[in-house]
Amino acid sequence: MSLLNLLSKRLIDELDLRPIQDGEVRIFRLINARKLDPNSTKKTSTPQHVGIASQDKITDPYASHGPADIIISNIVSYNPITRPGEKTVYDPVIANVNFPSTGEIPCTSQDNELYYYLKLNNKNSSNPHRKKSKRALYYEVDEAANVLKQTNQFDYRTMAANLLLDADDDKMVEYARKINRAGKDNPIDLNLSEEKIKARLGDLIDNDAMRFIAGVKEDKSYARLVVDDARVRKKITFDETAFTWNWRKIGSEKARKPIIKLDSAKNSVKGLVDYLLTDAGKEARAELITLYEQHYSKA
Repeated sequence: MSLLNLLSKRLIDELDLRPIQDGEVRIFRLINARKLDPNSTKKTSTPQHVGIASQDKITDPYASHGPADIIISNIVSYNPITRPGEKTVYDPVIANVNFPSTGEIPCTSQDNELYYYLKLNNKNSSNPHRKKSKRALYYEVDEAANVLKQTNQFDYRTMAANLLLDADDDKMVEYARKINRAGKDNPIDLNLSEEKIKARLGDLIDNDAMRFIAGVKEDKSYARLVVDDARVRKKITFDETAFTWNWRKIGSEKARKPIIKLDSAKNSVKGLVDYLLTDAGKEARAELITLYEQHYSKA
């Protein structure tokens, strides 16, 4: 039985407890992971062994008869039990969750129950309904924030600002219309004067340049955005020895041909973006855009 069967629909919706789709990855990271080692100014610390108990008691604040305590378990398999004259029943096997030395646990579409368990657990600092009396040990990685953190956010602002600078009045209104169609909050009023629309777009660039780029979909800046997102979410990786950009291998599937082989490791991201804008790279570009849009349309 899935953990979701124990919960109210409101809690499921509020925590966005939906199954992980094929190709998606959700990551839980120990709070002390990737922090600088106190004995070194350059190396990050390696977390010590951390285990999460196989069961936890959580509270569903939206249960039908008021807040209710629920026992959740990390079920890893089921043992069939058959008695003469009776139907076969399946006894759940539960186990602790152990974080590896990397300090991260990635969950894929094969790990949905583990994902639910870690997301609902009181040790998850990202769970707004966790019991604060229990010490938090890990958190769920915020992918959008992670993209900003691991890439140069200034690049996005610069690219977006240059697009706005080069736009005439008609193009500027077109940008605003595209951003509104993206379905985000705070749409831009197209009845405003061109000067005020430009000011609103400028404010958007200052506060959320990624939203501007994702809405406008100008070829080069959008290609950079989807590349950054794909590498942060580990959809693609760069081999610094072979100088190749590669698709992430999922499970037992056969490894795919490299996206592109570069001449060196220098400016590898720029090299991939430039390739995606050529005829030879259009199929890879279309696939990366699909990965990006399918993922964030569910966010």
